[in-house]
Amino acid sequence: MVRKEDGEGGVAEPPRLELDDWHLRAWGQVEQEAEWNWEQFVRLPAVEREADLLCGSGRRLEGKRWAGVLTRELLSRIRTRPAATFVMVHALGGHCTGLSLRAFAASDALFAWSLDGQPLTPERGWPLRLVVPGPGGPKSVKWVSGLEFLNKPWPASLDPASESCRG
Repeated sequence: MVRKEDGEGGVAEPPRLELDDWHLRAWGQVEQEAEWNWEQFVRLPAVEREADLLCGSGRRLEGKRWAGVLTRELLSRIRTRPAATFVMVHALGGHCTGLSLRAFAASDALFAWSLDGQPLTPERGWPLRLVVPGPGGPKSVKWVSGLEFLNKPWPASLDPASESCRG
């Protein structure tokens, strides 16, 4: 498959999705799998945070106001096993990124559905995007659909240029 870059280091064409079909699933090194549909997810405690985002392309989004659910809030609802040290964030279309559980749980990382008071556009990651401010920005996956908790890094998580969970 040939991929076009969107200026943020991601796939140019957003996946097609009906919001009623979206869900976020957590599995892997967890005591019990968890899943939220859109209605359930947006009822979780939400925050607004101003954060700069360094995109995979090197472009910087500065002074942006993101709204959504903190990753640590979501983690408080997922019972990970002690062996869990990494999380692979999966996105619609088969893309993903991996990061340490510590980086994932950072105080300012969140799952955003809004940017500067407006719902995310599909090009910006609608319906849900991981936002890891600062140097973690290239890990800010668009179109989030799953969280796979791991006891070791998946090989793609060691390569910042890797975006695919396939093969």
